[in-house]
Amino acid sequence: MAAAAGELRSQAADVGLDRIILELVNLRVSQINGCAFCLDVHSAAAFKAGETLQRVAVLPS
Repeated sequence: MAAAAGELRSQAADVGLDRIILELVNLRVSQINGCAFCLDVHSAAAFKAGETLQRVAVLPS
């Protein structure tokens, strides 16, 4: 699983996908999977990349 995530990050960077969008995708997948550890990691990464609290809060919608 970690190898697939690393490949996704690499491919996203190669095509110029914004880091915030990638972290929002990762965060939504973590929500769907119900992984508290991953939610913590990806929400922190999203905020570090410049995402707002409001957009993270409404992501499940």
